[in-house]
Amino acid sequence: MLDIKDKRILHELCANSRQPASAIAKKVGLSREVVEYRIRRLEHEGIINGFVSLINVNALGYNGYTIFLLLQNFTGDKEREIISYLSSHPAVRWMVTTIGKWDLIVRISARNEGHFDGIMGEIFSHLGDNLRAFEIITSISRLKSVTPMDLFFKRGVEKIAKKQIIKPEIDEIDLKILHGLNLDSRKSLVELSKTAKLTPEAVRYRIDCLEKKGVITGYSCVIDLSKMDYSWYILLFTLTPLGKSDENTIAAMISQDNKIWFCDKTLGKWNLHLELLAENTEDFHKRLLELRGSLGPKLHSFELLLVSKEHVNNRFPEMIEKELRDGLKENKKKFDS
Repeated sequence: MLDIKDKRILHELCANSRQPASAIAKKVGLSREVVEYRIRRLEHEGIINGFVSLINVNALGYNGYTIFLLLQNFTGDKEREIISYLSSHPAVRWMVTTIGKWDLIVRISARNEGHFDGIMGEIFSHLGDNLRAFEIITSISRLKSVTPMDLFFKRGVEKIAKKQIIKPEIDEIDLKILHGLNLDSRKSLVELSKTAKLTPEAVRYRIDCLEKKGVITGYSCVIDLSKMDYSWYILLFTLTPLGKSDENTIAAMISQDNKIWFCDKTLGKWNLHLELLAENTEDFHKRLLELRGSLGPKLHSFELLLVSKEHVNNRFPEMIEKELRDGLKENKKKFDS
């Protein structure tokens, strides 16, 4: 059972998982040793499923695509095999299993539509006759993205200000640092320096540069919401064409509801992808009615999914890291020749 101190610690980790335990201790009114103990306990109990760096792959030249998959002709073993395959796929950034019309939602990154088509073909080939149907959407704009701990405390992820619009230049050392931070955003400068073969001070400077370039936009943690007695719902709305004033009205409405923690304006079958948390079915039903009422005649239709499990939350997929590293090697060859 989580007490108020646990929730405050989780809130601080979601807002900035790289802040030291001593800083969190001052904010929550506990000793550093107690904070460290509580974090370890939250990890052991599976409430914390990792510490992530928010790496902006769009700044590195990659776009995001979300695929909704409906499967067929599969047993429990086959479902586990498919989930294992997709979880280890080098292009997959995020994946959940859901209850509703769709069985899996997979988000992948690709350089462009042609690259995405090749990745999708590879995945569909593996699924074979287990694939019954699919839909694809892409994000046009983000209307809201905060942490689940905003359920309890009013503050979202501490975003690093982006100061560079053009594609940033990164080198092999930057990739090593990004790799380490992607595995665990709470890795110390000393740990990162061993991999990067730099001094801790030099690593700190490199991280600062990656933040200023907009490659790293923050640090957070992955929480198993099912262990916090909340259900995670995804709503997919098809709306009539929205004007700028309509979009602003929807964004304002969404911002006022702290149970809504993610919302994208999208291109595809649906044009609004919204995620919210609810304490029970009655709570969810109430919020759904409020949303439908707020959207009014703009709402054409909607689909509802209940997230059963999050399998992947990887902000720097293996494919991107490999392609960037291969690109650096290729440039070096051209320079040397």
